[in-house]
Amino acid sequence: MGKLALRRRKKGWQAQHSRRIWQTIAAYANADLAAWSNENTRTFRELVHLCADLTGDATFPMADFARGDFSRFHDVNQLAQSTKQSPEWAFREILTVYQDDFRRLLTWLCSPEKHSELAKGATQFLMKLSSSIRWTVEANTEFDEVNGCPLFYLKNISNYGSILSPVCKFIFDRIERFHEGDPIDRGEAVPLIICQREGCGRFALPQRKGRREFCGNNCRSSAYQSKQPRTEKNRYQRKYRATVKKGAALPKARSNCPKR
Repeated sequence: MGKLALRRRKKGWQAQHSRRIWQTIAAYANADLAAWSNENTRTFRELVHLCADLTGDATFPMADFARGDFSRFHDVNQLAQSTKQSPEWAFREILTVYQDDFRRLLTWLCSPEKHSELAKGATQFLMKLSSSIRWTVEANTEFDEVNGCPLFYLKNISNYGSILSPVCKFIFDRIERFHEGDPIDRGEAVPLIICQREGCGRFALPQRKGRREFCGNNCRSSAYQSKQPRTEKNRYQRKYRATVKKGAALPKARSNCPKR
């Protein structure tokens, strides 16, 4: 496969999986880890695997990882050995310990102007985990730019300092693309938003570019309703009670908000 074909293949694969990665990043940040479930385990393992693939870990042992093999992750192994607990327990414990720092990182990335006080700590956290990856390099003795492998050497990852290292490396690489003038804006580099409804504050990935205020229709509707004048709310409630008694269709509340 030629160099151009390799680049196109890699670019298409990245675009296909990036959205799923951001969805699972938001799921981790929003999760109530005190009530851990099997769904949490599946989601977070998928997140680590997808990010490992995008960082260039072509030999990542997904089948073994799905069965509970955390041998590539130094912090999981170290905690399991020091506490004489299972690697699965250590996996959950480390994700729980890091969650607050990870939330602060995402909060800063979503609104760097508004949360500048988080910049220093978030940057240190990102750099600490994204840089703790050990690579091995093997020379390519069959270099062929036309019909073979057009690479001077082959890189593989032998060890991650943390279970979150591939995730932070994925985020770091997106930011680097934005810094280096890659044709993506900040919203594409970090497409997450923080829901603006009072009392929510969850991280979310908007369905469409430009809709960057609420995590879903329920929060959007509640926020708009809260902005309506009291007289408008009272009018709607009177009509609501009247139509319920008659069994008629419910009236639609008027909104002063501009249509999207």
